Amino acid sequence: MISIALAAYNGEHFIKDQLESILNQTIQDFEIVVCDDNSNDSTWKILQEFQSRDNRIRVFQNPKNLGFKKNFEIAIQLCEGEYIALCDQDDIWVSNHLEVLHTSIGTKDASIGNALFVDKNLQSLGVTHIESLNGMTKYLDSDIGKAIRVLFVGNFCQGASMMFKANFLKSIYQVPDVFEVHDVWYAMAAICKKSLVFSPVIITYYRQHDSNVIDRTGKGIEKRLRGLFGRQSDAKLHQISYAVNNLSFDEDITNLIYEAILFHKNKRRFLFRLRFLKTWFAYFNYMYLNNKNRFFKTLLFLLFGRS
Repeated sequence: MISIALAAYNGEHFIKDQLESILNQTIQDFEIVVCDDNSNDSTWKILQEFQSRDNRIRVFQNPKNLGFKKNFEIAIQLCEGEYIALCDQDDIWVSNHLEVLHTSIGTKDASIGNALFVDKNLQSLGVTHIESLNGMTKYLDSDIGKAIRVLFVGNFCQGASMMFKANFLKSIYQVPDVFEVHDVWYAMAAICKKSLVFSPVIITYYRQHDSNVIDRTGKGIEKRLRGLFGRQSDAKLHQISYAVNNLSFDEDITNLIYEAILFHKNKRRFLFRLRFLKTWFAYFNYMYLNNKNRFFKTLLFLLFGRS
């Protein structure tokens, strides 16, 4: 059985559509575990109505608002299936969402599909999640390549398009303080274990609206400035350091991790950047998930340490 861990909060405008899309999946052997984070709108009433309709739906409510990270932790703990798929309240799942993830996971601990950005009325915005990162899906076939991307640049995984084997996810379900978002931690743990498989199939309609908890469009000025002046590297350094002290990896990943630690510690130093250029070119395609603008991006790296 597949468990679906859905974290809800003030989702009255969209959560009905999401639940209906889950109930219409091609795989029907599932349970939906919804944890409501003490909503102050009609979300809880909606959830109770759905629970009365279908005994595969179990709903719980926190006595006080705990935030989305803790809410997901609680939902994951309550899951009883062999697999756990993470779910946001405001998306729409394509009918084969679970089927694609369950079929592709194989011997890995995690699987992920692609998502199409849509507006609040579900009209296509003409770009997938990977395309929003200027990425090409062919660079996500390599386990080492995925690790290079996550360790040197950042997360490419949308949690609501991911499935995990329950024994793996429950072993890491608590999100460390150094991770602002749950899926960044879960994805890093799976990728650095060389245990995440990517499918380019669009399985989620990722709704963009004014109340999104996470802005994945990459258009925010603050996000770009953080990348330019290096504070993003400080956060990444803390995350990698936590992972290396709390998880175990194969030798090749361990070597890559220590290389990434040196990179984030020293990338503000011009001489280090010069020495790193050979590695930079070797890793470039996986860092950026494309082979575009190599000269311009290399110039930004040399001059400002931007990666």
